[in-house]
Amino acid sequence: MGPFSPRGFGYNWSGILSEVVAGLFFILVAVIVIGVLVLLVRFLIVGARAAELYIHEHEPKGDAGAGSAAPAAPIAPVVSPEPVVPATPTTTPTPTSNVTAPTTPIATKPIVSKPATKPRTPKAPPTI
Repeated sequence: MGPFSPRGFGYNWSGILSEVVAGLFFILVAVIVIGVLVLLVRFLIVGARAAELYIHEHEPKGDAGAGSAAPAAPIAPVVSPEPVVPATPTTTPTPTSNVTAPTTPIATKPIVSKPATKPRTPKAPPTI
C-alpha cells in the first residue's frame, strides 16, 4: 500500500487516485530537479568557455613565452604629503649585458581626492 491509501480498507477508487497523484507529483519533482541540474551544468560549461575566451583575448602579446609574463613594477605607498623628488644618480653604471635598466625613475603621483559634489535636492512627494 502506498502512503496515501487508506489503511485497512485495501485499494479503492480514492486509494488508486491518491497513488496516481503521488506518482505524478514524483515525476514533476524529478523533472524539475533534472532540469535544474541541466541548467547548472550548462551554466558551468558556458562560463568555463567564456573564461577561456577572455584569457585568450587578454593574454600578453609579444616575444615573452607562455607563462613568462614580466612582473609588474611594485607600487610604492605614499608615506608623506611632500612631493617626491627623484634622486639623480651620481655615477653612470657601465652596462655588462645587453639588457639595460630604465634610466628614468618612476615618479608617483600624490593621491588627490575629487571634490565633493553638490547633493541632490529631494523632490516633494506627489499629492493625491
